[in-house]
Amino acid sequence: MKYWLIVIYALFITAVTNAQTALKLSPLFSNNMVIQQGINAAVFGDANIGQKVSVTLAGHYAEAVTDSAGRWIAKMPVLKAGGPYRMKVRADGVEIILNNIMIGEVWVASGQSNMNFKMNRPVLNSKYEIEKADYPNIREFHVEESVSSTPLKDLKKGEWKICTPGNATNFSAVAYFFARKLSEVQHVAVGIIHTSYSGTPIQAWISADMLAAHPDFSKRIHEIRKTNPNWAALQEKVDSVRQIYLKAVRTDSAGYKLGVYKEVYDDSRWKKVKYPIFASKLNIPGYRLIWVRKEFNVGAKTPAHDLYLSLGEVKMQDITYVNGIEVGRDNREDQRVYRIPAKLIKKGRNTITIRWLSEWGYGRIGNPGDHPAVYSADHKFNIPLEAEWAIDENIEPPLITSTSFSGQPTSLYNAMIAPIVNYGIKGILWYQGEGNAGNAEQYKSLLPLLLTDWRIRWQQGNLPFLLVQLPNYSYGGNGWITLREAQSQLLKYPNVGMVITTDVGDSTDVHPKNKKPVGERLYLASAKVAYGKDIEYLGPTFDGLVCQGDSAMISFSNISNGLMVKAQRELKGFTVAADDKKFYPAIAKLTGDRVIVRSDFVKKPVAVRYNWSANPGGNLYDKNDLPAGPFRTDNW
Repeated sequence: MKYWLIVIYALFITAVTNAQTALKLSPLFSNNMVIQQGINAAVFGDANIGQKVSVTLAGHYAEAVTDSAGRWIAKMPVLKAGGPYRMKVRADGVEIILNNIMIGEVWVASGQSNMNFKMNRPVLNSKYEIEKADYPNIREFHVEESVSSTPLKDLKKGEWKICTPGNATNFSAVAYFFARKLSEVQHVAVGIIHTSYSGTPIQAWISADMLAAHPDFSKRIHEIRKTNPNWAALQEKVDSVRQIYLKAVRTDSAGYKLGVYKEVYDDSRWKKVKYPIFASKLNIPGYRLIWVRKEFNVGAKTPAHDLYLSLGEVKMQDITYVNGIEVGRDNREDQRVYRIPAKLIKKGRNTITIRWLSEWGYGRIGNPGDHPAVYSADHKFNIPLEAEWAIDENIEPPLITSTSFSGQPTSLYNAMIAPIVNYGIKGILWYQGEGNAGNAEQYKSLLPLLLTDWRIRWQQGNLPFLLVQLPNYSYGGNGWITLREAQSQLLKYPNVGMVITTDVGDSTDVHPKNKKPVGERLYLASAKVAYGKDIEYLGPTFDGLVCQGDSAMISFSNISNGLMVKAQRELKGFTVAADDKKFYPAIAKLTGDRVIVRSDFVKKPVAVRYNWSANPGGNLYDKNDLPAGPFRTDNW
């Protein structure tokens, strides 16, 4: 009896072991995926130790044997673009079949919030763009946001999504516009592995091995390796704090108890501000529930039909009342237009009250150019609301927030890069820098470190690496100016491209809506850097300075089609200085392919700067409509 129990137990253990080590593919390999053409693309996963694994795809065959950890990697023969195909993976009598596979171009899209900015956010013309986003040859794999203190072997989950209007809403906007242009021009399937995380610094994306050699991080990496913290578990606690935060946003009621939303409330001691209202200009902390009130008067004749309340664009959330009655609420970063029932409007004084959530310190009600108003459908009744508003950010208690572990050195490399580095790709798209703008000098060494790190990990030589230079932003300060310079210095490395975006940002928003030109300029960079096209993609680039008398002449490279002044006749954006290092706005004139600058305040110029501000307004372009990048001729 005991013997049979032992046999049954042994069979049970064997079955469990086999179940645990049965053939398995990385989540990167699923229906609808895109495999990189022109290389020995890898297929990988797990199976029983010592097991032979075979892979067939598009009439080609590859095989591998699992190692002592049960891991296997099969390298496919060089494949040509095409599809759809079926992939079959076999091992130990088990077969996995994947369908609708394309062979084409695969790009990794990474960085922080502007790469993470999805099509369902307020992308310029998003409704139109999403409605026509029916491109079956474009697919995206979204890597789930996660952290780890040690490199992970594999992703927990994920799947490839075909670009349809329904799926495209969750695609990275920058990556989508890049992929669309690439697919249209190259007539090839494009796969995007989207692995980004909002609000993160570059050091989170670099491996511990690389950071250990950096003087600013070697000690911290030693501590991490010694203590081996469980960041994933700690992040779950942070996420639980986030739930508390969200509940507070939904339910905090100090203002309701005080009757702030009601028609009559004494707000005479509140701050008085003019529309548009920016949390950053008012120095309001990053995460606050704010109450805003505005009175408007209606004449003797009240409207017979419903009216509309336009608030302009609101970030992030609002609940809006008219005379104490809620007329609308929304959490989209978009325009707010709410219907006001005619019965709510009365003769004389009426009151608008807004319970407003500002996040990240850049919340807003309205944009420059917005025209808030209460109006009728035919606009015969119209009351402008631009004048004074009352605001109080101290009625509701401060919202509880917690620091994410996504900012820890190596945390995102370990969880979101290490598991994908065996997947064959064409190149990398990188949109990040805001999180390091406080230390641009350090970024000068960290960005090349990331480039080298990722190229070593992918083992595909000098992988094309395309980065987005930070856009124009009024509140970026000196940090954004010098970080752009740090980004441009990466161009000295082979197979690196950069796109200029100081003309397509938003002076008041760290997340510009105009993502299409960013994605399409990335495609232009790829055409040159990755696909060998003989084109200019970067825009006019500073090449030389000659100072003579009271003038300075600047020459440029990357101007095969010549220079032009865009939008206005007057060339703007240049400043000039003598050896006293004091810069003055310059009178600039385009002469052929050169720019001559001078200033009445600088008798003998020695240095010139262009677009050297957080929110520059320069208008020098080439005739391909590409902007000149920021530059300085000095090192002051």
